[in-house]
Amino acid sequence: TPEDKTREQCALIFYDNAGEHFQPGVNIVEQPGAQHVASAAGILYLFDPFNSPEFRRSIRETNDPQMERPIVDQQDIILAEMRARIQVIRNLRAGEPIDTPVAFIVGKCDVWLQLLNNKPLREPLRDGKIDEAALAENSHTIRELLYKLSPAVVANAEALSNNVMFFYASSFGHTPLKIGPSEYVPDPAKLRPVHVEVPLLWILSQVCPSLVKTNEAAVPQTSA
Repeated sequence: TPEDKTREQCALIFYDNAGEHFQPGVNIVEQPGAQHVASAAGILYLFDPFNSPEFRRSIRETNDPQMERPIVDQQDIILAEMRARIQVIRNLRAGEPIDTPVAFIVGKCDVWLQLLNNKPLREPLRDGKIDEAALAENSHTIRELLYKLSPAVVANAEALSNNVMFFYASSFGHTPLKIGPSEYVPDPAKLRPVHVEVPLLWILSQVCPSLVKTNEAAVPQTSA
């Protein structure tokens, strides 16, 4: 509900699916738990850089204990399988993308932002509004890095939808503490989530524009 309560309201339903739900070969009729993705108004895909061999090699100097975990490198496969299922359920032509907005979120950004080599990222929220120009610039910067390290992931994401935006975020905002085998928790004194709300606000701006205020992106100037 908007603060002034004079504009449109909407109800949101979130479905949280693990990557295992999109393993190739799973019978979507017998196990339909992920079919709702085909009718979702928006899709948020969380990319884990610690499950990417290329990212891991680039950030191997980090002291994050999560680097001890074995790599499960199936993120491009999961995207491809998601796309295949949506095409079957929607009865789309082979290779036909959807128009559903897809927020591609590269998580744990507190570990890998230095890979941008000091290339600045703009603040995506300004004066209580989404800055569309800043979102677009940030998306381009994140996409460039992701394409350099994991091109197959970018290709599968952009083959899925005509409307993909790339985001950076961190749930903790700092290196977590290890409390046991494969058990990691944030330090409450250091907990500072980074831009975790921005992908959702962008999705809302696409599916219910009257609900989220935006500063429209500037129109590029052209010359004869």
